[in-house]
Amino acid sequence: MVLLATGLLARAGIGLGALPLVAILRAGIQLAAITLLLRGVESVPWTAALFVVLMLSTASLTTARRSKELPLGVRASIAGTACGALLSLAIILGTGLVTLGAQSVIAVAGIIIGGCMTV
Repeated sequence: MVLLATGLLARAGIGLGALPLVAILRAGIQLAAITLLLRGVESVPWTAALFVVLMLSTASLTTARRSKELPLGVRASIAGTACGALLSLAIILGTGLVTLGAQSVIAVAGIIIGGCMTV
């Protein structure tokens, strides 16, 4: 698929070169690293909170980078991502909609935080 996409991009005159292939390789390495981290989190459940903080920090920095050209973009994007995610997670976890198991908390937090990254 990546080779097909790269070929179609080249044929259309979009000069990305090997960028799609590099992106796929980078994503594979990132997924492997996350897999190792999640195995550790499952064996020590309280570290799920640390993993959620890591996800939230990464998402906040990513949205800040995306919005740096906007007036107050960096501050607003970090505040929006953090406040939106934390408030949503507090309601979802506080009301018992999701069990407090490490897998559940990380899965729901990932979905919520990912949704808050839309800039």
